[in-house]
Amino acid sequence: MSVLENSFSESQVTSDSLDSGYILDTLGLPAQEKLLSLATFADDATEFYDDGTLETLHLLWQDLAAANSDQTFTHNLYQHLNDQHNLDNNYADASDPLLKSGTAVNARPGSHDEMLFYAPDLAFSQIETVTDTFANNAGNTIVAGISSREIDLNDGTSDTIDITDLPIEILQANPRIDNAVANDGRDDTGAFQAVVDWAAAEREEGASDQLTIYIPEGTFDLSETLKVDTTDVILKGSGRGRTTLQNTNNFKVGMAGLPDGEIEFKTIDQDAYLIYLNRDADNVTVTDMTLTGPDLHGGILSDGTHGLVINNLELNNFLWSSIRLFSVRDAKIHDNVFIDAGGRTDGDRGITGGSIFATYLKDSEIYNNDISESGTRDGEVYGIKGREFRNTRIHHNTINANFAIELPFEHDRFVEIDHNYLNGVVSLPRLGGGGVPKDGYTFHIHHNYFTRSYALEWARNGVEINHNVFAFDTDQDNGNLITNFSEKPAKGPTKVHNNLILNPGRGVVWHKSIYNNFSFYNNTVIANETVNSREDGLFGFHEKTDFSTIKIRDNIIEVNGLSRPLMRNQASYDAVIKNNQLSNISDVDSFDNPDTGAPQGVTEPLQFRVGANGELAVNGAEIRPAARRSNTPQFSSRRRAE
Repeated sequence: MSVLENSFSESQVTSDSLDSGYILDTLGLPAQEKLLSLATFADDATEFYDDGTLETLHLLWQDLAAANSDQTFTHNLYQHLNDQHNLDNNYADASDPLLKSGTAVNARPGSHDEMLFYAPDLAFSQIETVTDTFANNAGNTIVAGISSREIDLNDGTSDTIDITDLPIEILQANPRIDNAVANDGRDDTGAFQAVVDWAAAEREEGASDQLTIYIPEGTFDLSETLKVDTTDVILKGSGRGRTTLQNTNNFKVGMAGLPDGEIEFKTIDQDAYLIYLNRDADNVTVTDMTLTGPDLHGGILSDGTHGLVINNLELNNFLWSSIRLFSVRDAKIHDNVFIDAGGRTDGDRGITGGSIFATYLKDSEIYNNDISESGTRDGEVYGIKGREFRNTRIHHNTINANFAIELPFEHDRFVEIDHNYLNGVVSLPRLGGGGVPKDGYTFHIHHNYFTRSYALEWARNGVEINHNVFAFDTDQDNGNLITNFSEKPAKGPTKVHNNLILNPGRGVVWHKSIYNNFSFYNNTVIANETVNSREDGLFGFHEKTDFSTIKIRDNIIEVNGLSRPLMRNQASYDAVIKNNQLSNISDVDSFDNPDTGAPQGVTEPLQFRVGANGELAVNGAEIRPAARRSNTPQFSSRRRAE
């Protein structure tokens, strides 16, 4: 009779009497012997169980496991307990100390369908030498160096392969490779590529199940680009800052081939990125790890894919663009941290890349990302860059970069930029402002918090800018809020309304060339003196503008200190100017400003959240850290202080 059986009579073995504290405190056994006793007791005394005992055994195991430093032994022992008694899956608990959150219940072939977790039967003499490789997955798991069964990508379940513990069929098919090993400084490319190639071959045979390639904690080295050419693959680490993929010392590309051609894929060096997803790689996810490559163009290159998800990564120190997308649709890039992840050729004089650089992006979202520079790298860092976005939303990002968002030159449609903290320029210039879709807008920019006085690069037609806060430091007087350097006339429209503008520096608007159909209404502008004494008018329009289409109405405009004119040239007084509350404006006698009785200034409170996961609360000019929501992921502590 086992030790546990000696400790309880038949009448005592109930859910109330199975007390882990009693076992740990009174039996006087080493932790592994206690667990062996528990297994023996479970083997010999199933007839003693009452209705609650199975659940209590599960909870008991948790307590014992927490007390046992050998997690491999503990985990596999519980597998043995499950195999013997088919514990009901209702007792699965994401708080198990040795299970990753969300680990799925697996049915053991040929046994009770509701068995908790499947693992092969192991002799107890084997248990202490087995490596625990459980990963978050929704199906079959390669456990303990021994496949739980042959991997089958066509059995209707999701499969997981641990890159450090490859199944036998992959090793047999690739006799020159071995399991990847963390932190050994050796090349792991072969293991990664072998798993991807095996999955691709299975797809060609008709397999359709999702495959998770699990990369446990540690640093793994790639000597060349990992090429993914198959669908429904998840590359999953154990968390950013815990799992790291990096280039080896002999995988250095440098600036060769940069800048790429931007709108021609053939000009992009496919071998200059850690990971390349080709046109066959639909529905791929890259998650929960850190990517770094200071000698590479970027971390992830994706061409022509659908359903791409990139989330919970740290992308750290790339030369050009940590995420480079070309003709991608239905992508979600979210909850990532970018540090020094987008650079520029030829120092600060060349063409910019971007932490995220996408050409022809459609039906996609970029949100809850934190983009910053460390301050330790030479040259400027760039945020989100694109060449033609359509039906795409950029929201709830925190961007501390020279150019926060740069979408120049192309026929962008239905791009929404909202709820971002933008410590950098938003650049949207298009020759002649570009076309305007009949049923919508090109850009809708709303509920953002801007900190740079040189905030918006123009010209762009079909834009609405509303309910933003532009709060500029008087010591950082860098230019006009809206600046249009184009020499080609633009027909507009641009509508600017219900914004709070603090310290516009050089001015609110300046157009070098003709820009028609510009409306500025229900804004509140407070212009304090800046580090450079400004005497220019707040609004600058080309003298040949059709001023009947320029409307400045229903605003509150207050200048503190040195008075300033409203307009910069005589022709601009032909604009439609009415019902503005003006204070300390020096040219009020040069134009009519009839009172219409309409509301003046911002018509509703500017109270909203901006930044990654709404981390900052805006209340008018005030911005402060928001109370963190309970479901908000924690962000990197490496964000540069402003």
